[in-house]
Amino acid sequence: MQPKNQLQGVHWHHGCSWCGIFYVDIGDYQAATLGAPNGGSRFYCPISAGGSYKDAGNRYVQPHFDPPLENGLLLIFPSHLLHSGLPYFGNKPRIVIAFNAQVHLRQSPQTVRLTPED
Repeated sequence: MQPKNQLQGVHWHHGCSWCGIFYVDIGDYQAATLGAPNGGSRFYCPISAGGSYKDAGNRYVQPHFDPPLENGLLLIFPSHLLHSGLPYFGNKPRIVIAFNAQVHLRQSPQTVRLTPED
């Protein structure tokens, strides 16, 4: 639960390969036409910070992405992607469930091995 005037700073998750955010109640979230949305989630481009050359061939590369949010939305993203929870100034509580996931293969006779066993 994210109370009024709170944020989650820029971070990534280690010890997992995938992360997710489930938006139970977006509270008083408002998408913004200019600037940051109230209580939104922001994902940062891993390419734009690297000094890439900008021209018509990569004009779609933006420094960040603020997805539009709605109740019941589930976002799944790779754990290495920098992201943040933007400041929330609403009066109604913002409720999200965030999680990390590890993927493990179960050993079975049908498992294909990509590397030789010792």
